[in-house]
Amino acid sequence: MNLKTRIRAAVLTPAEAQIAGYILDHGEAVMEMKLQDFAAAVHVSRSTVIRLMHALGLSGWKELKVELGQWLRLCQDPGHSVDVNLPFSPEDDSGQIAARLARLYQDTLQEMLEVLDHDQLEAALRILEKADCTYVVTAYHNLSMAANFSDKLLSIGKRIQAATSVQTQDFLCCNARSRDAVVFISYSGTYHPLAELIDKAARQGAKLILITGSDDDRFHDRIHARLRLCGRESRLGRMAQFASDMEVHFLLDILYGSLLNRLQGTGQGDRMARGGQLIKSGVSDYKGTY
Repeated sequence: MNLKTRIRAAVLTPAEAQIAGYILDHGEAVMEMKLQDFAAAVHVSRSTVIRLMHALGLSGWKELKVELGQWLRLCQDPGHSVDVNLPFSPEDDSGQIAARLARLYQDTLQEMLEVLDHDQLEAALRILEKADCTYVVTAYHNLSMAANFSDKLLSIGKRIQAATSVQTQDFLCCNARSRDAVVFISYSGTYHPLAELIDKAARQGAKLILITGSDDDRFHDRIHARLRLCGRESRLGRMAQFASDMEVHFLLDILYGSLLNRLQGTGQGDRMARGGQLIKSGVSDYKGTY
């Protein structure tokens, strides 16, 4: 796990996150500093810096500088110079674009593996396994991936509905039951109805899964499983959603693949076959009134 990924995966206070950002932004200068010099540069105590090291899973200042040096060398490697927001330029031909996107996808998948919290993944899978019905709440370009995920879960006999409008999302969150699951997908965490919808679903006692690249922890007391995305793309500065689409698709496929594997392992072939027949006929066994 490289230093930037380690920082993104850690649970940091706002002050710690600001110090970590300074380390990445001023890496060359930090490499020349002693601990007391760095503490003075960021206007905190030595103990605050040491707490940050421990929060990152590092033994101390020396280990941080080792990881920082590795990160700086990685950034200088031409093979790792694909910009997640602008992966290719107007001068690139189709072959160069293909190579750059392949590099971007490889880096994105590797970073997803590094930030994946297996305890949270298991918690999400237990929720989806036990749920009477699963609702997926998202928006914009994530809708197509939510629909794809829903089709896959229907094919193995899981009851699921992807909400495609704010009105549908509001209805489902207000009417979810304690044995239902609601999966919220928001790459940046800025989807404007998100907080209200989470509150409504939580009041109904539904089990909530949040998939996001945001470090915002304001929902921690209502969310039962949180699956982290890399979150490297800039919402305003990106050319397109190349990396973010890959992150969401990969994570949803992990959930689907794990559920499929568990159903096969329990010998529920009849249920999976029935789900496949429902997909082919264009209907599900969902008996809700909406």
